[in-house]
Amino acid sequence: MKIGAEEYLIGILFKLFSKLSGERPYRDKTKQITDFINANFMRDIKISDIAEMLGYNRKYLARSFKEKCGFTIHEYLIKKRLSEGKKLLEKGKGVEDSG
Repeated sequence: MKIGAEEYLIGILFKLFSKLSGERPYRDKTKQITDFINANFMRDIKISDIAEMLGYNRKYLARSFKEKCGFTIHEYLIKKRLSEGKKLLEKGKGVEDSG
């Protein structure tokens, strides 16, 4: 397993929360991905790691996300990082201050 214990447990929690919320599976996968990225955008995130944590095939997960959102998981991750970097710069901080 390429992911660490913390990332694995986060994935398990996302699965549990999605089952408890009773959301539709298609929407649920998208929400799980965006929630995970929003919580972990500063880490080195790979689509294969997200797929492994959520228990889905990487290609299937990537395709279904793009069909639902209109952009790739990687593009979402980049947008999130740019958005957070912009917020830091607007506060007069550098992106290296984010940690």
